[in-house]
Amino acid sequence: MPLRRVVLLFAAANSKIVFPRSAPRGYNTFDTYDSQSLNTSAATALAEAMAAQLLPSGYEYFALDAGWDRTDDTQHLDAWGRPVAAPRYDLPKLASTVRGLGLKLGLWTIRGVHVDAVAKKLPVYGMEQYTLDQLVDQGSPGGGPNGSCLWKDTWLGVNMSHPAAQRYYQSRVDLLVEAYGVEFIKADCMMCAPCYADEIYAFSTAVEARPDENIVLSYSPGGGNTAEDGAWVASERLGSMYRIVTDFHGGWYGGGSLQQSLFIQGNFSNAGLAGANGTWPDPDMLPIKSTYWNQSQEQDDRGATIMTAWTLSGAPLIYGGDLPADARTIAYLTNPTALDIHARAERSNGVLRYYTGNCTCTGDVTGCTIPKAYFPAEPCVAAWAAPVGEDAALALFNLGENATSAELDLARLGAFSSNITLAEVWTGATVGTFASDAVLEVPLRPHASAYYLATAAR
Repeated sequence: MPLRRVVLLFAAANSKIVFPRSAPRGYNTFDTYDSQSLNTSAATALAEAMAAQLLPSGYEYFALDAGWDRTDDTQHLDAWGRPVAAPRYDLPKLASTVRGLGLKLGLWTIRGVHVDAVAKKLPVYGMEQYTLDQLVDQGSPGGGPNGSCLWKDTWLGVNMSHPAAQRYYQSRVDLLVEAYGVEFIKADCMMCAPCYADEIYAFSTAVEARPDENIVLSYSPGGGNTAEDGAWVASERLGSMYRIVTDFHGGWYGGGSLQQSLFIQGNFSNAGLAGANGTWPDPDMLPIKSTYWNQSQEQDDRGATIMTAWTLSGAPLIYGGDLPADARTIAYLTNPTALDIHARAERSNGVLRYYTGNCTCTGDVTGCTIPKAYFPAEPCVAAWAAPVGEDAALALFNLGENATSAELDLARLGAFSSNITLAEVWTGATVGTFASDAVLEVPLRPHASAYYLATAAR
């Protein structure tokens, strides 16, 4: 059964996991604020700034990332080995404040059992005849000993064949929802292609077992994931959003780069995965902020390329910069035309239309990049498009190292059957009216993009 049929068949299914019609929008502290350096008061100030600047544009999830449950190297655990808030946080109060602002609280959490709980042989909540040391995975499904997280080896994997394993994950989710009032969960060290499949199933099952709540469930990280892995998440309806890249911080070159992300987003989109079954491929947070701009022309262009790609591909828009945000960042995050494209574009057939130039890259489909030292005479250009109601969104991306004159081939982009008017998305400026088969020459600096809304000429 094609994925599009699956979306239609299950769109009305009752689920505790939220499967939204458009990708979630929100804020996450990770890129700019260490949650260990925040407290209730500081987090409240961030939420207030977010509500004032971003909530009117649909950014509704306010998430504390890693550190809310730690003080320096001390992991705070309750009597059943579950992560609990550090003393500097009053999370019930914060959740109440966040809801009062019209926002929804999100928290980061991580797969597995903490080594301190294992050493103390703490009991499993609700099945106290078992202890957490008995749950530890004896294998290495993701490469780490005892199923440990490769970058956080104090968390050991759970052997899901143990009779108390599901109860453990259920108690983890119950604590987040009942004690802290979360409506967004970022479950980390999970989405490692299919290597932690059993624990992903367990966590999703625990969220679905909640009696009343609707929860956005986000799985990360994402390096090495393929479109087949995304199809698995979509077909099984395992989460609202799932990472498709490793951590992204706004750079251009190498692993975790924007160049790599553009290739990967194109692959996932053209596999029909944007919105499939209400699930959304996630290329990570938006790293633009006040200190991102005015460093160089190339970096300014790169910032615009990030926002163009994320809004056209339908990616989750999770801002990670400073709050209050600067005027330039806010202009990108709240641009009404770009947000309308983000919400309404039809992506069932994907957004990638064609590549031109020399797009030779190294690596495989999960991480293809054009090396920095490689300067093709004809830079690689990607052309994306998607219908937006009776209009269409069109974009060109220069993935190469030289300035170029890229072709905007309207017939290949499939915009219209009659004359069209093009307007720039970010400035609103009208470019002109053209025949539906026109081929326009668009100058592009390295790593820059062009973003247009096409409407039928009147």
